Amino acid sequence: DRGVGRDLIHATLDVFRRRGIRLVSVTIESDNAPVRALLEGMGFRQSDRFEFAEKLNDLFLLDLGG
Repeated sequence: DRGVGRDLIHATLDVFRRRGIRLVSVTIESDNAPVRALLEGMGFRQSDRFEFAEKLNDLFLLDLGG
């Protein structure tokens, strides 16, 4: 089903908010365009790019404190 990933992320972020977690980080492989689009559409912003295990990776952050 389409949208399951988005629903799972929303549910997880709701739990984080209730527990007082203010900052969420997610690391993805840089060439993973579908996940990049999903995260950016949910408000995550790319914070860094680094090499790990011979692949480029991007770090995304979302501030839940606001």
